[in-house]
Amino acid sequence: MKTCPKVSPSASAIASPTAPTPNSKPLSPPKNSASTSAPPGISPTASTKSSAPSPKPPATPLTSPSKTSAGTGEYLLDADHINLSTVDRFVAPCNFFTLDVADDIGSPAAPADVEAFITSHPELIGSVKVEGIDAPLEISRELVEKTANQFLKATQKARAIYDHIVAAKGGTDDFVTEVSMDETDDPQVPAEMLIILAAIADQGIPIQTIAPKFTGRFNKGVDYVGDVAQFEQEFNDDLAVLAHAIKAYGPPRDPQTQRPLRL
Repeated sequence: MKTCPKVSPSASAIASPTAPTPNSKPLSPPKNSASTSAPPGISPTASTKSSAPSPKPPATPLTSPSKTSAGTGEYLLDADHINLSTVDRFVAPCNFFTLDVADDIGSPAAPADVEAFITSHPELIGSVKVEGIDAPLEISRELVEKTANQFLKATQKARAIYDHIVAAKGGTDDFVTEVSMDETDDPQVPAEMLIILAAIADQGIPIQTIAPKFTGRFNKGVDYVGDVAQFEQEFNDDLAVLAHAIKAYGPPRDPQTQRPLRL
């Protein structure tokens, strides 16, 4: 398993930018929360694997954290990198789930689904200004199609895992959801991250944290190996894209009913 030091923007990448309440909007991380994976947020991930414990950097909130039904205590228990075949034994004890969709990253979704995604997101094509990033993101239709072919099926699998957890918990979803998108050869650029977040929003998954791929190596128990300045730039760009996605896509909605999901 790759090391995933997490830095928390404290709001879901597709949640309302205001502090949500447990029964109306996506979860916010609990105040002063901690877990074996640390509070929700962007998760820099390693390019190599290790079984040793990993250090966690301090959280950097985008908005003020608020306590929710998933975080009534001081800790969250993370079922890390689970999928449909491994999640069941973690449902009862855990209130944080990292959805592992590695097997579906790079596997194209149905052509009709890709085309429908492109058609439903004209705002992604062209020059996209993101506050916090100096130059606008120049996104072509070809890039949207390429990114959708790489990640759309993975977001569909993430929805299936999320639905399975909710059903196993008796219809409740008072837990933190993370989607892991780090099983790729190359780091995602800001435009790709925005496209991925749009796809997750379409699936109606109330994520509070996402694990992208970053430059360098995050081997567990040792210092970061790589260009620190480049990593810092990638990290800050992803924070800016997260904030943009929060404003652009609002609370996640059920893909069938289009009603806001309730937590």
